[in-house]
Amino acid sequence: MNRIYNRINWNTRCCNGSFDPGAYLNSQISRAICLAAYERPLTAEEISVATGIPALYIEDELPRLEYGDAIARVGSKWAADFIILRRSDRSELMHMLKPYICGIADHFERLLESESGKVAKLGFYGAKSGMERLGYIAVPHAMRAAIGRAMSLAGLNRGEYPPRRDGGYGWYIVSETEDEYERTAHSTGCNAVGGSRMTLYYYHIGKYFDDCLYQGIRELAKADIVSRCADGRIADGLIGEDALAQYVGNGLVVRDGGEFRLGFPVFTARQFENFTRLFDGGTELEPIFAKLLPDLRAKFARFVPARLDAQINQWVSCYAGELIGYVCEELIGRGALRSVPSADGVFAVIKSE
Repeated sequence: MNRIYNRINWNTRCCNGSFDPGAYLNSQISRAICLAAYERPLTAEEISVATGIPALYIEDELPRLEYGDAIARVGSKWAADFIILRRSDRSELMHMLKPYICGIADHFERLLESESGKVAKLGFYGAKSGMERLGYIAVPHAMRAAIGRAMSLAGLNRGEYPPRRDGGYGWYIVSETEDEYERTAHSTGCNAVGGSRMTLYYYHIGKYFDDCLYQGIRELAKADIVSRCADGRIADGLIGEDALAQYVGNGLVVRDGGEFRLGFPVFTARQFENFTRLFDGGTELEPIFAKLLPDLRAKFARFVPARLDAQINQWVSCYAGELIGYVCEELIGRGALRSVPSADGVFAVIKSE
């Protein structure tokens, strides 16, 4: 039996659904227990031998992990109830992604240049801010949509998000990382928070994710600020001075002469539809993903314990999303996207025109 005596570096901030994975997996004790019981179910005593943690402490921790659906009882034994993407697994998968990165980047580099004039005429706030910024919205949106369609075409149904004992829903997305900073550089996602009249979105890439930026988005949405800013202008006193200074620092607000304005695009629903249609790329992207996704699924099945097979499609969808991060990184290297995204992946959609 492998012994687990070293620090376990996992990214546990992500989930495919809505709950807090870190509430159960942030401690080294909980991680060691789950890692020990990952490949096969173990008794508390066997977990103790594998981890060096006294059985008394393990038995004290198991009910909390079971409540969090991080571990499941299998007869008299326990087994981790989520997929762990190990660094060795990620290395195997990366070999599959490499051939696709440059070709997809070529596709978007052409589109970002050819469609820039049309974008500037769409009339939304921020339409003339340049594709090196707006590309952080266009590329992820188009790729996420193409991946979703290809998942359906390939018969890779992600299934229903399972309800959880703690009141949330969804699946753990856990990755082993290189160091204690526990970031997965090319992971991608979309956070959405809504006010009464609009929704704020944040397309993010792991290495650039900004906690303060995300908190600022939540604050702006809660106060329904965006819908009260005509043509992006922030009226005096609408945002407190301390918050305003913070938003300027992370790019959510910009100073324009003697006034402050929103630092991200604001679309109506129709304008956003017109914008994203320019970059849809279904005829070029879907065949690529239709070939890639089943191969990824087969590769996952080789290293994921059989009892967790039902979770693989969730992970295939998330891992395919990492291709977005690699493509954006390639576009940064070519100068098609800004090297420091700041708030470039943030945008708002007004619910009614």
